[in-house]
Amino acid sequence: MPLAEIKEFNLVLARHREDLAQSEARRREDLAQSEARHREELAQSEARHKEQLDELRNSMREMFNKFNSLGPVIRDLNSSQVINAYEFERHAGCKTKHPNNHIYFENGKTIYGIVQELRSTPQNMLFEVIQTITGSPINQKTFRLWKESFLAATRELQRIYGKDEAKQLS
Repeated sequence: MPLAEIKEFNLVLARHREDLAQSEARRREDLAQSEARHREELAQSEARHKEQLDELRNSMREMFNKFNSLGPVIRDLNSSQVINAYEFERHAGCKTKHPNNHIYFENGKTIYGIVQELRSTPQNMLFEVIQTITGSPINQKTFRLWKESFLAATRELQRIYGKDEAKQLS
């Protein structure tokens, strides 16, 4: 191969490598811009979603407060039957599997939320917290009976399993 052809081949090869490097640089830049756009769109979407959730929470809270301000809804009830949350929701025509998330106390807390708070309450503070957590007065006579029953059951567990194991069970 003559020297002139080799030089020309090397020049073409060098130009091709340069074009390839520029093409690769453009591809990386386009990819970086695309990723930046995607991150920005994702952040905007998350912000919109958060705003919508906040609006929904606020409107639900507002509806609950309006509903709650109406006073008692169950009137002329001549029954003293005790029912659980599932039966209450079923009676109201709801078909949710988790009704405790939809039944609210006067302070706006759900039954589920209160149960979660009570789960993290130390046992020595449990009775004090129960009396204040719902934000409404409780029937003291019934509470004392329940408390005595709870303490008796705890003593029985301690007697059967020993003090350390009974603490783990409660």
